[in-house]
Amino acid sequence: MAEDVWLVGDVQGYCSVLSRLLRESGLIDHSGQWTGGSATLVVAGDLVDRGPDGVGVIQLLMDLQLQAGHVRVVIGNHDVQLLAAHRFGGSMVDAWLDAGGVREDLERLTSEHVEWLSNLPALSLIDHTLVVHADAMFYTAYGSTPGAVNARVREVLSSANLSEWQLLLERFGEHRAFFGANGEANLAQFLTTFGGERLVHGHTPIARMLGIPPESVTSAYVYRDGRCVNVDPGIYLGGPGFSHLLD
Repeated sequence: MAEDVWLVGDVQGYCSVLSRLLRESGLIDHSGQWTGGSATLVVAGDLVDRGPDGVGVIQLLMDLQLQAGHVRVVIGNHDVQLLAAHRFGGSMVDAWLDAGGVREDLERLTSEHVEWLSNLPALSLIDHTLVVHADAMFYTAYGSTPGAVNARVREVLSSANLSEWQLLLERFGEHRAFFGANGEANLAQFLTTFGGERLVHGHTPIARMLGIPPESVTSAYVYRDGRCVNVDPGIYLGGPGFSHLLD
């Protein structure tokens, strides 16, 4: 297991499902303690909303980062929307609730949770694999390297400029950039810009991408000759969830 890299996508508040997947992968025990040795866990964003315990997901991953040092998480649009609701209140709370926000998460969110979420990267390069949340090209609007994009997104999330937050959330509305007619060209451009030989994303549930029943999704969808991997299990749609071991 020393060199294993495990990926989990779009937990969306289902902390009990995340815990089960990590136990089944040998990464944690029943008390939530890290048992994965030097294996790496990568979570592809959308930790919150729709499910009952988004704050539980946040806290579990924060705890595992302290224990293991091999836990990477990229930020998703639902995570940004929760932060916007917390920071601005008012209409941003209404928009967050409309998108599946769970009011108890907002009530339980601490300053430590906010700081951790606000500093999550938007892109993470692990060896030759680039991990992002969204299957979207908009990241290129924030920089031409992972470091530049991550720094710019952190600037937005630390600012009081509501229009910048809204623009980021609007851009997250893009889906399937690597799947359709222009998918091959988009993928080549994306990897050339940010590095890596393979892209891992969530954001678009596999069931919706392929038009199949959510309960049938039990593994990642690998496409573009193995150079693109969708790890969104659609748990909130009824998918059982899965963890994906990079080959």
